[in-house]
Amino acid sequence: MEQTPKLIFLVPNNAIAISVRQAVKAHKIDGVSVQSADETDFNADEVPVLKMADGPHRFGADLQRIVAALNPTADENYDIGPYKLRRWERALFRQGVESSAEPIILTDLECDILIHLAQSEGQSVSRNELLQNVWGYNAAVETHTLETHIYRLRQKIEVDPSDPQILMTRDDGYCLA
Repeated sequence: MEQTPKLIFLVPNNAIAISVRQAVKAHKIDGVSVQSADETDFNADEVPVLKMADGPHRFGADLQRIVAALNPTADENYDIGPYKLRRWERALFRQGVESSAEPIILTDLECDILIHLAQSEGQSVSRNELLQNVWGYNAAVETHTLETHIYRLRQKIEVDPSDPQILMTRDDGYCLA
């Protein structure tokens, strides 16, 4: 008799499901069922479903999300303006009256940026600090990747991205309002 999983990790197709199942088994992660989107043998009301992020992602980060989802702690959620960031889901959920709205799915790096800013508790975080802590870059690196990610985050979370009210730019860096 098969045990009911504690978590279902939903991936886009069977080829990816096979790879993730092998990794879950190799890392001895118990309590997770990896299923492709075309499989329908689960009930989301009975078991939490964690979806693989769309677009580019890091495979190791997916395994970390699975482990974190199986062992959640209180510090895994962050308030970001009108949203609740659920770290292990890599998603923003609107809080309050509109809580039934679809979550905003984040890339790994978008999530890491928001978490780093949230942990600074309203203080500005310099461009160099974000590049070092999120990407592992040193201060001498010339890149516009941070600015590109900030732009994309604002497109996702701001009512008017040209007049940001959540993800703010200050002279000395970035912060959350």
